[in-house]
Amino acid sequence: MARSLPSLITHYKKTTGLFIFIGLLILVLPFAIQFGIQKAFLSQGADEVQLEDVDFNPFSGQLVIKNLQVVQNSDRVLSVQKMLVKIRWRALWQQHLLLNTLNIQHAKLQITQLDPQHLKVAGIEVPLNPQQSEDKGQAPFFMLGIGALTVEDFSVTLLRPNQNVERTTYTLNHLALDNLYMWDKNPAQLVFNSHLNDSRIASHFRLFLFSEHPKVVGTVKIDGLNLAQLPVVAELSELNAEGLLSTDLTFTAQLFPQGLNFQQQGDIQLKAVALSTATQQASWQAFNWSGSMSYIEGHTYPELALNGTAKMQNLQLDDSASQMHLQQSMNAQWELIGQLKPEGIQLEHKGRTTLNGFVLDLPNQHASADQVQWQGSVNFTQADIPEMSASGLMTLQAGVLDDSQNQLHLKQNAEAQVDMQLQLHPQGIQLAQTGGLKISDLNASLPKFQIQLQSLNWQGDLALKQTDSLKIDSQGQLKLKTLQTHQKTDTKGRTRPLAEIAGLSIDTIAVQQPESIKLKTLSLDGLNIAKQENGAFVTLKQAQVDHMTLHDLSKLTLGSLKLSDSQTQITLNKEGKIEQLTALLEGFTSPDQATEPTQNKTDQQTGQASTEQTPGFQVQWKAIEMRGNNQIDFSSHQFASPIQKTITVQTLKIGSLNSQKPAADTPYELKLKLDEFAHFNSRGSLQPFNPKLTAQLSSQLEGLNLVEISPASAQFTGYDISSGQLSADMETKITANKIDAENTLRLHKLKLKAADTSKSAEFEQGLSMPIDAALSLLRDKQDNIRLKLPIQGDLTNPEFDLNDVINTALSGAIKTASKTYLLLALQPFGAIALAGDFLSGQMQAVKLQSIDFEAGQTELSPTMQTYLQKIHALLQERKGVQIKVCGLANEADRNALLKALAQQNKQESQQNAEKAAAKGVKDLVSDTQLLELAQQRASTIKRYLLNQGSSTSQVILCQPKLSQKTDSPKVEMGI
Repeated sequence: MARSLPSLITHYKKTTGLFIFIGLLILVLPFAIQFGIQKAFLSQGADEVQLEDVDFNPFSGQLVIKNLQVVQNSDRVLSVQKMLVKIRWRALWQQHLLLNTLNIQHAKLQITQLDPQHLKVAGIEVPLNPQQSEDKGQAPFFMLGIGALTVEDFSVTLLRPNQNVERTTYTLNHLALDNLYMWDKNPAQLVFNSHLNDSRIASHFRLFLFSEHPKVVGTVKIDGLNLAQLPVVAELSELNAEGLLSTDLTFTAQLFPQGLNFQQQGDIQLKAVALSTATQQASWQAFNWSGSMSYIEGHTYPELALNGTAKMQNLQLDDSASQMHLQQSMNAQWELIGQLKPEGIQLEHKGRTTLNGFVLDLPNQHASADQVQWQGSVNFTQADIPEMSASGLMTLQAGVLDDSQNQLHLKQNAEAQVDMQLQLHPQGIQLAQTGGLKISDLNASLPKFQIQLQSLNWQGDLALKQTDSLKIDSQGQLKLKTLQTHQKTDTKGRTRPLAEIAGLSIDTIAVQQPESIKLKTLSLDGLNIAKQENGAFVTLKQAQVDHMTLHDLSKLTLGSLKLSDSQTQITLNKEGKIEQLTALLEGFTSPDQATEPTQNKTDQQTGQASTEQTPGFQVQWKAIEMRGNNQIDFSSHQFASPIQKTITVQTLKIGSLNSQKPAADTPYELKLKLDEFAHFNSRGSLQPFNPKLTAQLSSQLEGLNLVEISPASAQFTGYDISSGQLSADMETKITANKIDAENTLRLHKLKLKAADTSKSAEFEQGLSMPIDAALSLLRDKQDNIRLKLPIQGDLTNPEFDLNDVINTALSGAIKTASKTYLLLALQPFGAIALAGDFLSGQMQAVKLQSIDFEAGQTELSPTMQTYLQKIHALLQERKGVQIKVCGLANEADRNALLKALAQQNKQESQQNAEKAAAKGVKDLVSDTQLLELAQQRASTIKRYLLNQGSSTSQVILCQPKLSQKTDSPKVEMGI
């Protein structure tokens, strides 16, 4: 049924009104939008809001905003030249908010940081941590979709008024986002090219944001980003940062129900970096990382992995608080895996790290190395008891350590094979290490010494535990090659060799606690002590000890020591000191120690050294033996002409030594070859640790050429030795510093020649006759001499001088031997065994038995003729012996002559007899006549000896004398 006209008119009025309303709404809506935008910014504190045009087409869903300007506090906080938004209305029916197009051109946005928790964006205050909605699980009413988002020339400026860096500008030169739909699992594309201030940042992403497992895949390239302009750096007000960051990275980030899976690879570069705080400064020229990184939360524990190379050039680190300076460059290949466990971090590292040009300076120390390198693996677990293990090779090239406080300078190369486990307990540390250590080209400088080492190799294991005390358990092998020690002689760096070892090897070193050390099979090769151009003080080809143990750092126990092929040089200076030993000890003796030997000597001299053992270092030695070719080059410059001798040690054996048993005897055996023809052998026992020297020695000397020691003889006795050879048997006993020696000397073809008359006269003062005569008396038919030479004395007596004792004993021996010989040679007549002045003290002599004469007679009796024949035999056997013949006359001679005179004149008158008696006996027989009688008697004796064949030079007549004695007249004789 057709509508009536009134109803139709009413219907069209409503429709027309609706269209008019819609038309008016379309016309008014842009103005309303414009007004709403202005009102919103003004309500947030904007001073001025300008908007050139708002164009909105509700049918196409297109909104265009042009030239939006927001000014606040005279700053333009927002500027948009053009923004185009196009919405598809039909999608709203499906609860989709679809922006077909979103385009922003030439926009600027200012963000001001008010405080760490608040920002002001385009003049609108925005909290950084907004409170979360309580309806966290409620799904959004509309799902957002973007067909195409483009941004051209959009810059964001971040202001931090209270920071050193006040302005950071981030500019999006171009951004394009395509096909991002919350209801679509297909990937969206995001590409942008931007700048942070002058640094370029470009990225390309594929976004799987709404797939079952959201994922982002993309690349990020940064060129020369200034670190000082990064917001995160600017937030740290105590940190100043400079440097340029560049990256070329590709990454994938995907979210699973178990957690995040992130993987990244590419390059990161930091150049000209300088970081500083109030007390620390760090800088490096360049740092480069090239490799991959991953972070996975899908496993039991979150896991972080790094695999790549890192290079750092010229790192400098300074800490003013500790006055530390560190400098180095680094080159590394890392493979690192870390797990984030509830109890802590667990790290596994494999790879290589090389430090070049390493320098570390501390107030009193300097350490440096050309290169330090580690290659291997390291595992670290953080727990209640942190643990670390390492296995690999560490090397050090040209390492240097200077310690100015201790005046130490050390330079070396080192190489360590590490297999280590370390635990960090609250009470201390526990370490176990197996591997090797090699040190080469070591040079060490100490205040008085320089040490050079070619190489040292250690191979073994070490267990260490540090709690309340240090516990060590270690066992291994040690080999050393070419160790040299020099002694500094002055402040200009000049040195002299002290000791040198060609090689040292120890088969087993065992350490249990620091106080207990055991060595097994120690072998030392090529030892040189105090080496000079003309040779060394001591040279030793090899020394071996089968074992060595140190207990409690105070008791040393050694096994058998074997010495092979040694060479020793001993040079005595004019003072009788060993030059090599004196020079060697100079570097070890300080002025404070100079008086110590004197004190020790005083204790010995006074005989007050205690026999009680005081606590101290103890030594026990099993045996010492010398083998092979061992020589001693001896020279003495104590005399006008040097004495030189080469001695060969054929045998040296020393038995057990024990400082804890000072009264125990140590047996020894010594055989020396003094030259091609001379030998010295000795054996016995001694007590080297007894404070009062005790020894029992039995020695034999055979065939010593005395001509070689003629300079010593000339200095001590005043006689040169023209010829002679000495052999001796010596029995020496020393008990508590008292010596009692009985020596039997055999002198062969000894001939002396006076060299210094004053010294020879001084030497002969203690003899009973001239030395030539005494030696002549001692010689047998083969021109040999046999003497017994006793030596006795107290070694602790300061007046005891061995040279004086020997001279005294020698003088006494010559006296005794001479008299003994005469007693035997002149039997049954013998000799007067008294030495003293002979005829006015003009000479020291041995008196022979006098020749008796009848009173007034000059004829020899048969008995005296027999005696003179023995004297002749003595003179024939001892061509060097001279006898002095001195005639005597006494009153018995005068009476005999008077009686003879009376018999001749018995025919004279009684008157003459009375007259003669009145004159006196002396007038009849004068003293002159008696002296003539005495001279005739001496001549008779010499004549008789000459007739027997004696030499006239061996019989010397002296001036006759008168004697007051009244016994039988005599002629005295002496040698």
